[in-house]
Formats: sequence, structure tokens, C-alpha cells
Amino acid sequence: MKKHLPSRVLSLLLVLALFVGLVVPMNVSADSGKQNLEFEKTDEAVFSKLSESVLDEESAESDDQYAPDDNVRVSIVLEEASTIERFGTADIATNASAVAYRSSLKSAQVNMASKISAATGTKLDVAWNLTLAANLISANVRYDSIKKIEKIPGVKRVVIETRYDYFLCADRFQHCLGGRLYRCWQQGRRDRHRHRL
Repeated sequence: MKKHLPSRVLSLLLVLALFVGLVVPMNVSADSGKQNLEFEKTDEAVFSKLSESVLDEESAESDDQYAPDDNVRVSIVLEEASTIERFGTADIATNASAVAYRSSLKSAQVNMASKISAATGTKLDVAWNLTLAANLISANVRYDSIKKIEKIPGVKRVVIETRYDYFLCADRFQHCLGGRLYRCWQQGRRDRHRHRL
């Protein structure tokens, strides 16, 4: 009995510590009172102007990055409202009207892709389409054809998508691991270029 007494006392102390750890925060939160969370509705026009101005700044910054014959991935935002904009999110999966509208957006996007192909003179390389959260086509196009696409009726705007390229991050690798990782990566890159030639 005496051999088990210290372990039982220790167990009892641990249980009490856990219990106190649960009780003390509950008492503190009960004493502080309730705080009401308040929401303030913003003007939708202000939000859309803000997002458009941000998009204009991003496109102005990226204009000098690309040559006219470079291929870029763009989001072609169409003027028709997306399914969520039109029907909201409540019971959208069971809403027959929303499902039918989404199907009509898909067919409208196919028609728009053929219009874009005709305007640019090349078949549009569609990567993916969005109809639920946004009404847009993501596609690979030549940089010089962006202005042509923006002029097509039904196109709201064309935005160059963010490009992640590990070759652009070489400076970051040089600082990591004393430059060892960078040198390995650079050697592999040189070998790959030699095999291409």
C-alpha cells in the first residue's frame, strides 16, 4: 500500500491541475460579460471600385514584364453574373433554377471561347472554367491578344493570373543553407540546358 501512495497522490494532483485549468477560464469568461459582434454593411459600389483600381494597378505593373509574343495565363471575366451572385449560397445545390443557370453559363462560355478564337485568329487554349463563384474562363493566350479579347462584347475584363516560377526565386535559394542548395539547383539547371541544345 505504501509503495502505491506516492503515485496515487501524484495522480490526484495531476487531475486537480487539469480540473483547475478548465474551471478558471470558464469563470473568467463568465465574469467578463458578453460582447456583441457587430457587422456594418458596406457600399457594394465602393468595393467594386476598389477591386477594379487594384486590378488596374496590377495590370499597369505587369505591362513591361511580357513581350508581345509571350504566352500568358489570363482570367477572362465575363459580364453575366455568376451563379452565386444571382442565386446566393442558400440551398444552391438543390435549386433547380441555379443548376439550369449554371448549365447556361457553361454553354455561353463555349460560345464566348469560339468568339475569342475568331477574334484572335487562334484556337483558345482553355485551362478551366468557373461558373459557380465567378463567371470566367482561364486560358493561355498571347500577350498581344489581350486587348483584342477585352474589346469583344460580353467580356468585362481580362486579368493576367499570378505566375509562380521557381526559376525566378534563385536569390532566395542562395541565402538558404549557405548557398549549397542554390549551387545544386543551378548545376541541375545547367545540365538540363545542355541536354536541350
